[in-house]
Amino acid sequence: MNTHKFQNQVAILSILAGVLALTSIYLIAAGAGYNMAVFENPSELLGMTTADAGLLKASMIADMFGYYLLLLPALVYFQRYLKTRTSWSYVISWCGSAYILIGAIGAAILSVTWPAYVVEYPIATVLEQEIIKRNFELLNQLVYGGLWNTLEVVLAAAWWLGIGIAVRKDLPVFGILSIVLAFASIIDGVGNMLGLPNVAALGLNIYLVLGIAWPVWFGASLLYNSRKVNVNSQRLVMKPNLELA
Repeated sequence: MNTHKFQNQVAILSILAGVLALTSIYLIAAGAGYNMAVFENPSELLGMTTADAGLLKASMIADMFGYYLLLLPALVYFQRYLKTRTSWSYVISWCGSAYILIGAIGAAILSVTWPAYVVEYPIATVLEQEIIKRNFELLNQLVYGGLWNTLEVVLAAAWWLGIGIAVRKDLPVFGILSIVLAFASIIDGVGNMLGLPNVAALGLNIYLVLGIAWPVWFGASLLYNSRKVNVNSQRLVMKPNLELA
């Protein structure tokens, strides 16, 4: 295996993940005509004359790849690293893969349903609008309240906490970043489980920001350090001739 090439590829895809995650937030704002209220209540999209169905669809596709699917290479990289550090490596990686899959499913659902409801609502009758609104709110609650901010954040917290603890000696700043991201996810999940919206919002906002910074930081560090051929094998970035089995 060409480890040096693999590390560069993981680094580039991780940085791209962060860029797309940031792009997804911008596209939601643009798709809603920069009405920031939609971040707290997506139902504001219905009947909004400035809503752009195309941008909203693009935002969820960017979210699906940025916050989730493009983290898969990093997950594989860390799985190989964690195997040399902890007996819990498979459990930690399973949590990471479940987080990525569940989150991507939620984004994929909204990429189809958001544009459809936004287009249908203005041309529907009053009775149909009420039905559309109720269905829209239920759908958002299932994705936001169920899949994203209750289930996936718990799995994400386990993954990031496992990584943070494992790398904290070799990469202390990145380790702290991972641990803070894990606790932000826990706060979000616990807030939703206990019906504490302000607590959940605090955790979510930290997650949204650090969820962008984490892959960019990791990718940039890996891209820089992968050029160092002769490094200690105990470091996160391993020698290019070391088999990552």
